Amino acid sequence: MAKKGRKISGEKEDKQKKISQDKSSFAKFWTERRDVFKFLGGFLILMLVLFVMSAAEAFEVIREPLTNTYAWISSELLNLFSYNTTVNGNTLGNDNFTINIEAGCDGVGPMILFWTTIAVFPVKWAYKWKGLLYGTIFLFALNTIRVITLFLAGVYVRSIFEFLHVEVWQILFIAMTIFVWLIWYRWAQEKSRLAEEV
Repeated sequence: MAKKGRKISGEKEDKQKKISQDKSSFAKFWTERRDVFKFLGGFLILMLVLFVMSAAEAFEVIREPLTNTYAWISSELLNLFSYNTTVNGNTLGNDNFTINIEAGCDGVGPMILFWTTIAVFPVKWAYKWKGLLYGTIFLFALNTIRVITLFLAGVYVRSIFEFLHVEVWQILFIAMTIFVWLIWYRWAQEKSRLAEEV
């Protein structure tokens, strides 16, 4: 009976040792990847909040002036080349073609993706605000180019308008958003490294 008691005791000790090792390996796993999990968690939560806000009806207070601004700037630029466009709210057109700048064509989705990745990235806010400012200006300008090229496609080659609108520009806009973020990321990392060396 004593041998059986020792065997059970030994099994308990092995089990406890295994549990202790599992806890230790999990703690090590968490410690090594804590920053990654914090980034991913913060990214998902903030992006969800911003997308819910952008889908709310109250967001029209921002969206309407934004789409109207795209239409106005695009019209002004097109009229420099004698396209004789006029603007009515978010509608831009001339005698040949008219385009409406609606939700989804305002660049807000990719901008939210861009803002979120910068906001949760673990660097100083001194580097973040520059990325947010210049990146937003770039994406706004890119979306204005998008509106102009879609208008020109509608005027000259209407058959490719939908393809350009749905296939080309959506993919290109996301790709350029990631590209701008990578430029900012490299710049912010370099600045952080230089600041640590001083």
